Amino acid sequence: MADVLRLTPLARDWPYDDALIWVDRATALITRLDIGESSGQRRVLILRNVRVNDGVPQREVTFSRPAGVRVVDADSARD
Repeated sequence: MADVLRLTPLARDWPYDDALIWVDRATALITRLDIGESSGQRRVLILRNVRVNDGVPQREVTFSRPAGVRVVDADSARD
């Protein structure tokens, strides 16, 4: 079972009409992304066997904060 979100751009001059995002109710992971282009073309991405926090060594993860960006700890932001 999934919830489907429909996103539409505010600007009319974008080359996209909408994006549909399927979010699995049990895992909260995106399982499908369907992007509608103003040309009539649709691009569909189906995500399967997605693994979260699958033991990627810390040395392989690098985060560089862009200038002017404020980092918020998600755990402390919930309070």
